[in-house]
Amino acid sequence: MIRRCKEQDFLLLKKVFQRVYPSNPLLQKKAYFDWQFREHPFNEDGGYTLWLLLNDNEIVGFYGWVPVQVVYNGAVQTGCEPVCWWAEKNSKSEGLKLLNKIMNDYPIRLYHGCSDNSAKIFSAYSMPLYALERWVYILDVEKACSVLKVKDKKGLEDKVRNNCADEDGVASFSHIHALDSFQDEEEMMFNHWPSIKNHVRYTGRYLRWRYIDIPDHDYRVITSGKEGEYGIYRIQKIMGYDCSAVRIIEWSFGLSSWQNAIKFLKNAAMKEQAILIDFFCSSGEIGDRLQESGFVSNKVFPFDTIPRLFRPLYPQYTDLITCIDVPPYRNRDAVNFHDWYISKGNSDMDRKK
Repeated sequence: MIRRCKEQDFLLLKKVFQRVYPSNPLLQKKAYFDWQFREHPFNEDGGYTLWLLLNDNEIVGFYGWVPVQVVYNGAVQTGCEPVCWWAEKNSKSEGLKLLNKIMNDYPIRLYHGCSDNSAKIFSAYSMPLYALERWVYILDVEKACSVLKVKDKKGLEDKVRNNCADEDGVASFSHIHALDSFQDEEEMMFNHWPSIKNHVRYTGRYLRWRYIDIPDHDYRVITSGKEGEYGIYRIQKIMGYDCSAVRIIEWSFGLSSWQNAIKFLKNAAMKEQAILIDFFCSSGEIGDRLQESGFVSNKVFPFDTIPRLFRPLYPQYTDLITCIDVPPYRNRDAVNFHDWYISKGNSDMDRKK
């Protein structure tokens, strides 16, 4: 039987989460569970957005999602970002029915951070898959090579030197300031980036839920004061070392504010003993601007030696895979990935594990 999750299911689910996600204890906390599956701003019925697969009252599968609004082809449409999917080995075929529930209920589905198993299933459905590009700015080459065990130090130095933008004459970043929260009428927008045509709609309510109200996280928000221009980042301490990484999660500054915002971020990073700044983003136009600002793409330098996980350092580098399932369905040629703004903030890709 498949049904929606209810309040009284949490204690049973908690035991399942302990077994399925042993390295992610946050899901076992009721406050976080409620935030993830009930308190999001586009939850129309107020119930938990989590399908349960049951066999004789035993939970043998689940599929959770976050309903969102998506700006697609110039119109605001209904969509969702699935965040977790699991089924017992002997219930895999029934587990596909959970996926069908998601597909039937939402015309636009954005699956982020897909596991290998999920990617294989999506590929079998002929759903287009894409690797999210990672951009890295190295603040301290010497320490980065030492901490992250980068073997090609000269190659990294050359890339950093060749990509490093000339900051002479860069304006003061005094016009960039921090925000404590978002107002309902605010919205992160991309009108100043002509190539970005499709993205989740980042209303003030959505941003407040995702980055301010989230339990056990500490995101920092900056703005230029211009309509729609925001940056969201967090400081990630590198376990076992006296240094950190700055993770850009969202970034919508236009060209006139870009240098100020980047300089603000670099200054903040240095205060935190950061050795690098990184940003996962699908937009080709934003990527071009990042390159001009000294960032290096994982498509240019082999970042397989630079981990993307720092708690603790996890040396095996794996791509973040996104699946975009939009009309016309099953047609990769109909989706231009660089026309989308997708970041590590989408779905739960930046959730602390």
